[in-house]
Amino acid sequence: MAIEDLLLKSTDLPDYKLVGYVEIGVPIFKRILHCLLLQQKNLHVVEEFVLRLTEHNLSLIEITDLLGLDQQLVEASWFNLISMGFIDPLDKVITELGTNYLQDNKIDSYEKTDIPVSIDGLTGEIKVDRNWISAQNIRELGIQVVDPYIEIPDKEDLINFSEVNNVLHALNKDEDDDESSTGKLLEILKIRPKKTQYKRISILLYSDANNNVRIMAYDGNEHKQKYEVSLIGLDERGLSIYKINEDLYFKQYTDIKYESLLKSDTEIVGPGKLYSYMYELMDEVKTQLDISMPLVEMHVPTDKLISKLIELLKKKVKIYYIVSGRQFANELLKKQYEKLLELRSKYEGLFIIRNVADYTNKCVLIDTKKGFVSKLIEHNIGLVKNDRTMTEEGFLLEQHPEIQIAKNFYFEESNETLYTELINKREIEGKLKSISEMVIYIDEYLLSINGKGWIGGGAIPNLQRLLSVPTATTEERFENFANTVMQSLIEVLNKGKGNSYFFVDFKNYFPKIQRVLHKIRVYRNAAHHLKLDEQVKENYFLFLNEDLDGSLPIFIKDGYYILQTKLIRELYDVLYSEVNKIRSGLNGE
Repeated sequence: MAIEDLLLKSTDLPDYKLVGYVEIGVPIFKRILHCLLLQQKNLHVVEEFVLRLTEHNLSLIEITDLLGLDQQLVEASWFNLISMGFIDPLDKVITELGTNYLQDNKIDSYEKTDIPVSIDGLTGEIKVDRNWISAQNIRELGIQVVDPYIEIPDKEDLINFSEVNNVLHALNKDEDDDESSTGKLLEILKIRPKKTQYKRISILLYSDANNNVRIMAYDGNEHKQKYEVSLIGLDERGLSIYKINEDLYFKQYTDIKYESLLKSDTEIVGPGKLYSYMYELMDEVKTQLDISMPLVEMHVPTDKLISKLIELLKKKVKIYYIVSGRQFANELLKKQYEKLLELRSKYEGLFIIRNVADYTNKCVLIDTKKGFVSKLIEHNIGLVKNDRTMTEEGFLLEQHPEIQIAKNFYFEESNETLYTELINKREIEGKLKSISEMVIYIDEYLLSINGKGWIGGGAIPNLQRLLSVPTATTEERFENFANTVMQSLIEVLNKGKGNSYFFVDFKNYFPKIQRVLHKIRVYRNAAHHLKLDEQVKENYFLFLNEDLDGSLPIFIKDGYYILQTKLIRELYDVLYSEVNKIRSGLNGE
């Protein structure tokens, strides 16, 4: 059962309010247990006949004649019985061990075997090994991973023998076999670890008026109380079970427009109803679907949503999609928006995506007839470590005045088009060649003043790579461009000159040049990292305001190409200006 379906049932706890919900990854330790087993077996049928006839003092020749079998087969069985100690090799009579076998009809045998198991990191339960979600895939899914509650199971005394026996029987069980045929576990000789994988479970958090917290955990639609005990235990140890990655949202979001749509008798509804109502709306839409989504972890466009949008686009429904905010909460969020941007290219004119800098509400409208609006609510709860949680709540829009207000506010189409005459490959080569020549000129000038210069009197690092950078028609190509400029023109500024040279001395001499280089440096960091330090983030947003009207480049047609164009031309212009100033000063003008 999906977490969205669980949310529809979130009123199961009277006097408790839903204050948080999240999918988490539970570590599953995969181990190979090298074990010693006591196995009880039966003799081969010929061996058993030979043993019983020997008990009646028949000779090997008499037994062969009586059985009417091949002599070699009977002799092989005879010698096997001698090797097992069932027949005395000298007296040729049955031994006490052989007599005991005829009474019990069983042979004790010691065998070594490997038993593959999966051990639950929260409960310690040992089950038959199976494939779960890999560490890489759990990250790609954007699912939070919790620490294990149990001790890492790498010692024999941490392994429950009874549960391993159950696994052993489950692995060997056959319709015609009884449990005794699988053997008895005597000892775990060695434990060999394999890569840890993860089980995906859903947790719902509730709080009452006294701030008492209850956790409900579900594996699919199965309620797992053992998980709840372990999760509370993790919190008491100071370990995270619930992470809020939306600090920027709560810092920048304003709910003025949201509150203005509310009436005193408006019913506030929770996330389960909002989720199901969104799909009801999309089933009813005839001509236009308007969606506003903040860039937050809770509102990742799911594959189900994307499939629904494709279905509507095939029916020629126009979709206007507003993305608010300019920071991806995780890799999955970015990956899913890349899928939507592919749809924009495929259904150009029918599917429009626009990014706005400031966070707004989630809002869904169909045909300007009905819809809903929601926001994220932060809660402070009575847990030790995980004292902040988050939910979505909102209200339905069914009256025309409120719907029109929401339409005008959240989906006001911009008449402004970000236009830049894009740089072509030939111009890139020409500009970068001139830039490299001016860098050398400024380097020589600085060397004469402070002995450090720009590139220290040497050659520009990776010059040929710099001169041949491609046009940034993709994000990957823009990263290539930014990395190359960083290596050739920025990193060299601090090399051998002290870590502060770029931000202090060089900036004092050439503040305009330093600012453009710093802009490239910040854009490079943003291309490599979703999460930025606060100072870097502040500069990144400032530069986005200057270059892309505040939008993220991924959402703008040719956004990365526009950035490359502006950065190369801006760097060329400031260098050209500074070189002319230096020349004018040297000439006494």
